[in-house]
Amino acid sequence: MGIFDRLKQVIRSNNAIEKEEHMNKKNLFNLNICDIISVEEIDYEVEAILEFNDHGFRWREYKLKDALKTLWLSVEQDDELEISLYEEIRIPGFEINRKITYDGVEYFKDEDGEAIVEKVEGAIGVVRNERVMYYEYCDRADEKYLSVEVWQGETEVSLGREVKEYNIEIYG
Repeated sequence: MGIFDRLKQVIRSNNAIEKEEHMNKKNLFNLNICDIISVEEIDYEVEAILEFNDHGFRWREYKLKDALKTLWLSVEQDDELEISLYEEIRIPGFEINRKITYDGVEYFKDEDGEAIVEKVEGAIGVVRNERVMYYEYCDRADEKYLSVEVWQGETEVSLGREVKEYNIEIYG
């Protein structure tokens, strides 16, 4: 084997390693349980993962936990990457309507549907193939979100907002 053959072999080997590293690089669609993610400079541990499917439209939700609270990070690739951060809230006597007022803010129904849970990881009271009805609301400025999920008759309400991708660091 000549020097050029050896050089080609080393280059191919390095390219293969770089390709594998790129494919294995953590991103918002392949996080795992116990991964650490920083959202707006606050570190969280991924505690659970849910993948949803609504007639071919798919998205992921990550249950994030720090020392003080639990949040949900919703990630979907629609026409562009959409990232939202939610915190569960309690609204006594809550009813699903076209318009909801909470804490002085009016939220208007943006979309709704029924999804199937395709993937479940971590400590969470959801099973694969479970169905959930969801209702997504946003304020007039499209800056604040209100998410409603109905799981077998039990309603969960969360307040959320958009998070820019550049405000997220993944540590794995």
